[in-house]
Amino acid sequence: MNTWGMISQVAFMLCLLPQPWVTYKVKHVRGVSLGMWYLQMVGYVFGLIFGLEIHQFPLILGSAYGMLISAVFFVLYWRYRNNV
Repeated sequence: MNTWGMISQVAFMLCLLPQPWVTYKVKHVRGVSLGMWYLQMVGYVFGLIFGLEIHQFPLILGSAYGMLISAVFFVLYWRYRNNV
């Protein structure tokens, strides 16, 4: 297993958690760039495809996790988008 790749993916996975957590906590999405989350999701989809093609577990894990957290954030965004 690629140790450096795994460390990288864990760091990227952890950096995704604060925004969904804060959104859930404050119940609004003022100042959040939805476009950034969409582009990030596109990157995760292609990262997952690439990881599967080259059989790189850290890339597969990180991309799948990123897609999951992004999906959770999209649900939170649509739930709290009208809160002021």
